[in-house]
Amino acid sequence: MLYIMLLCGVLYGASVGIVDYCSRYGETMNRVMSSMGPPPSMASNTETVRRISAALDERIPAEHLSNRRQWRNNRLIALATIKKQMDGK
Repeated sequence: MLYIMLLCGVLYGASVGIVDYCSRYGETMNRVMSSMGPPPSMASNTETVRRISAALDERIPAEHLSNRRQWRNNRLIALATIKKQMDGK
């Protein structure tokens, strides 16, 4: 479940969806994860990616992505504002 939650962040950055994201960045993700032990394959045509995509689609339907991305962006802006305020003290 934690893995799915982490991938929600990836999904917010994926303009077309997790399958497209993995086709573009899967090899890089594999290289990074391989330094932490054997990774699951993140190539876009694997069963792992299809299962992850289905779980993310169920959790965050595509029609809600823009709202979720806007919520994330607003939270990041608020966090940056707080950080600037703290740095100014």
